[in-house]
Amino acid sequence: MWCFYKDQANSIKKKIEDIVKNKIKDDKDLEDKVVEISKNVLTQLFKALWVKRASWRENISNKNS
Repeated sequence: MWCFYKDQANSIKKKIEDIVKNKIKDDKDLEDKVVEISKNVLTQLFKALWVKRASWRENISNKNS
């Protein structure tokens, strides 16, 4: 039963991805807006990480787990 729902969800996800890709491909203004939003989100993420670097910096190491 669970497999059916998972397959159905994947099918719906694929259909939505195809629709979005086609819309973005055909609409330069929409593509530019998506790029702008993505850039702003990544910029805000890196600013937030930089401000709070003291809390996560100690957890990063170059050692094997």
